[in-house]
Amino acid sequence: HDAGDAQIAIAALEALVLPLSIPLSFLLTFRLDRSAVRFWDARQACGKMTEVCRANVATVCAGVLAPIRWRRRRERASEG
Repeated sequence: HDAGDAQIAIAALEALVLPLSIPLSFLLTFRLDRSAVRFWDARQACGKMTEVCRANVATVCAGVLAPIRWRRRRERASEG
């Protein structure tokens, strides 16, 4: 008797789950696809930000170091 009740309960669950499984799998697939796209967009933005930061640091270093180098060159030229 209990086995028959369990089978009825399982059949009822299957009847509930199966119609939901296909739409749910499509929703999960599309959600994962969108999250992958967002991940790659974020990674690309991070790469661009790193590139811009490196370029800015290089510009600042060149701007700070150039006058020092010019002064050293003038000092060496006046000594020699």
